Amino acid sequence: MTQVQRKITIWLLICAGMVLIMIGLGGYTRLSGSGLSIVDWNPIMGAIPPLSESSWQELFQRYQLFPEYQKVNSAMTLPDFKFIYFVEYFHRLWGRAMGLVLLIPTLYAVFNYRSILPRILVIWALAGAQGFMGWYMVKSGLVDDPQVSPFRLTAHLLLALAILCLLLKTVFDLKSQANEGDSILQSRYLALTCLLALTVCFGGLTAGTHAGFIYNTFPDMNGSFLPEDMFALQPFWKDIFYNPATIQFIHRILAFTSLTLGFYVFLSSRNPQVSARLRHVSIMIAGALCIQVILGVATLVLQVPIWLGVLHQMWAAVTLSAAFWGYLLTRKNAVLNAVTLTNT
Repeated sequence: MTQVQRKITIWLLICAGMVLIMIGLGGYTRLSGSGLSIVDWNPIMGAIPPLSESSWQELFQRYQLFPEYQKVNSAMTLPDFKFIYFVEYFHRLWGRAMGLVLLIPTLYAVFNYRSILPRILVIWALAGAQGFMGWYMVKSGLVDDPQVSPFRLTAHLLLALAILCLLLKTVFDLKSQANEGDSILQSRYLALTCLLALTVCFGGLTAGTHAGFIYNTFPDMNGSFLPEDMFALQPFWKDIFYNPATIQFIHRILAFTSLTLGFYVFLSSRNPQVSARLRHVSIMIAGALCIQVILGVATLVLQVPIWLGVLHQMWAAVTLSAAFWGYLLTRKNAVLNAVTLTNT
């Protein structure tokens, strides 16, 4: 790896770390009830916080015009508002900082390895879409019901994970590692990655519908395998995506299916012909899945304490990233030619 490749790799890994922190910040913002505190989207001037008491009063009065204050926080004082404002403000400021950090590998790509520039431009496009989706999500809670759309919340989370995976894919290609080229293992790691992504989808719906605050027993659901109000909505598809009891049940099933598949992939990677690094990745995946399930159960049983909810969300990104890295290691060598690292 050349010095320029190494620098780009380091900056992309920093960006990936910042995305992971952003996922945690997003979880804290949601669980602390801070996400609707800033009712305007101002990507440029919004980077400057209120600097005077009159500015704070103006923002607080603006917040009072919207449903969250009127229906939920009518007793809120200005100091309380300042707290939730700064949580959301720091969340958005972190996103702006990520853009500045991502600018560095972009400039390196322009002047040193133009062949990877299209990949980085795609990352920029996803980052822009992520910022817009964040505001589109917030906007859904500023109309009548002071709750953001669970579908927009899930899309916001999935976009963050897509950016994280694309950053890791670019790092992988920059390192130009020889990989396994094992189509059977590749299909298993791909299946695990997709299953984890689907589990995250229903995790987002669980968060968006507040399904984690009901049926807080394990392994049963208030004494039975199926929740009593499952299939309460008709038609069937509506029950899957709108009924909190059904959503939580599906999320549980997907989580333990992922755990089972993860251990199957781990056992499949025990073959002596499999490289040591892939065996190590399979151990990481199995361990990460065990930790994630424990975090999920604890979050549920303890009725979603903020710190556990945030950790559960961040660890989901770590687990998905590990499975995706394993998938990259099993792809055929020819795939690495998709990004030609020719010094220009």
